[in-house]
Amino acid sequence: MSVAATLNTGGLPVVGTQNDITFDASNVRIAVSASGKPDCTVNASLHKNASAFAFNPLGCSGVACASVRAIVFSVESSDPIPDGSTLYTCKVDISAGAMPKRYPLAIANVVLSDPAGKIISNSTGVAGGIVVTVPSPTATQTRAPPATPTGTPGPPLRVVLEVGTAAGSRLQQVSFGVTLRNNGTAVAGTQNDITFDATTPIAANASGEPDCSVNPAINKPASAFAFRPVGCSAGACTGIRAVIFSTSDSGSIPDFALLYSCRVNIAGNAPFTTVPLTISDVYASNPTGQLLAAAGKNGKVLVTSVAPSPTPTSPPRPAFVVGSATDLPNHRVEFTTSLRSMGAMLAGAQIDISFAPATQIDANGDGSPECTVNANIDKTASSFRFQPAHCTPGTDCDSIRAIIVAFDNVDPIPDGATLFTCAATIERSALPGTYPLRCSGPAGSDPAAHSVSTACTSGTITVLQPCPGDCDGSGEVTIEDLLLGVNVAQDTLPYAQCPAFDTDANGDVTIDELLEGVLNSLHGCP
Repeated sequence: MSVAATLNTGGLPVVGTQNDITFDASNVRIAVSASGKPDCTVNASLHKNASAFAFNPLGCSGVACASVRAIVFSVESSDPIPDGSTLYTCKVDISAGAMPKRYPLAIANVVLSDPAGKIISNSTGVAGGIVVTVPSPTATQTRAPPATPTGTPGPPLRVVLEVGTAAGSRLQQVSFGVTLRNNGTAVAGTQNDITFDATTPIAANASGEPDCSVNPAINKPASAFAFRPVGCSAGACTGIRAVIFSTSDSGSIPDFALLYSCRVNIAGNAPFTTVPLTISDVYASNPTGQLLAAAGKNGKVLVTSVAPSPTPTSPPRPAFVVGSATDLPNHRVEFTTSLRSMGAMLAGAQIDISFAPATQIDANGDGSPECTVNANIDKTASSFRFQPAHCTPGTDCDSIRAIIVAFDNVDPIPDGATLFTCAATIERSALPGTYPLRCSGPAGSDPAAHSVSTACTSGTITVLQPCPGDCDGSGEVTIEDLLLGVNVAQDTLPYAQCPAFDTDANGDVTIDELLEGVLNSLHGCP
C-alpha cells in the first residue's frame, strides 16, 4: 500500500520542503526500492527535479532504519507549490506479524522555504498512520502474505581521501593533513597525487623528497612520497604522489585517521587568497589486495596578509596575553586577555588589539566595543574604544584600545588574572583558517604611577570548515540552505550568502557541491 504527504501552505509561497517520517520498522515500514533507497516518488506535476529521499540513520538496513528524510525542491524552478498539492508518495510494507491496530507515521523536522530561500517560520506537520485490519475470511485458499522485502542494498559508499587546509602568511612554512574517510570499508593502503600552485609548493626535505610524513599511528612504515612529474627538480615540480601502505601489516586504517601530513612553503609573492591543493588519481586497497572505489576531496592553502605574532617563551617582563577562540562561520565567540606579571606589580594596563575584517569585535548599542573588564580585579574606570578614532564599527574599524585602571584602587592586579573579555562575530562568508588578534602598544603602570615596561602575546580566531551546505553554521543543512545554494550557483544571489557550498574554495558553487549539500541534508552532517 502507499501513503502520501500533502502540503497546506496557509496562503504562503512555498517552493521547497524538508521533513522526516518515523515509522515502526518491525511492523510497518516504508518500503525499499531496488536501489536500496526509500520507495518514494515526488509528485511529477510539481517539477521539483532535485527532490531526494534517504533512510536514516546513515548506512542502516532492515529494521535498523527508523525514519525517512524527504527533501522536495528544484534547482531549475522557484515556482511555489500549489496549496493542497501532494508532495510525494511512499510505498509501505506491512510485516506478516503485524497486530491489527493503528501504527503511527510521525512527522518531524519540518522546514519550508519561500522563493528567496528563507525559512518560513512556525512550520509544522500532522502525523499520519497505517491501520492494520484483520483480513476477511474467504472461501478460496488463503495465500500466505508476502515476506517484507528487505530491498537491494545500494552501491557501497566510496572511500574518500580529504586534503586539509593550511593557513599562514608570505614566507611562512605551514602544514596540511590528508585524512581517510572509509565509510565502513576496510582500507589497508591508499595512493593519490596532489597538485599545487607554484606560489605555495609542497616543501622538499634534506634528501630532496617531499617534506611529508606518514602518521606513525596507522603503522604503514613502507609509505613513500615523490615529486611529480618524474625527474623534476626544485621549482619545476607541480605535484607529489603519496603511497600509504605496509609490507608487514595489512590491518585496516581507522575511519577519520590522519594518513599523512606535508609542509608547504608560502612564497613571498603568493596572492592573498585561497590557493587550491588538488587531489587526483586516488586509489585504495582492502586487506586482501582488492581495489576499492575511491575519490578525493581537494584542500587549500589560505594565504593571510598578517603573520601571527610568535608566542614568547619565558618573557623577561610582564606581558598581556590575548587569548584565542575557535568556531564556525556565522557564530559569535569570546576571547580573554590576561596578565602574566612575572613578579612585577601592575596597577593599570593599556593594550591595542587589531582584528581581521572577517572576525570583527562586536559593538554595543552605544558604538563601544563589546568588551567587559573582569569585575574581580576592581578596576572600575576601565574603558574600551574602537580604533582609528571616529571609525564606524563594522565598516572601517580595525582595532580596539583597552585601558584597565581605577581612580580609587591602586592595588596590583594578581598574576594570571583575566583583565577583560571581548565578543567577536565570525562573518558568514569567512573562509576556514586562522585569523589574528594582534596585540600592540602594551603599557603598564605600578601603584606609584611609574611606567612599567611590558610585552604582549597575540591571539587568534580559528574559523572551522562548516559542513558543506550549512550556510548559517547551525550544524545541519536545511531546505533553506539548499535553495540558497541553488541561487548562488545560478548567480541570482551573491557568493557571500553561502560560501559553505564551495568545498573547493574556487569562488563558485557547482552541481557536485550542491549534491554534496543534499546528501548532508538527507543523512546529517559528518
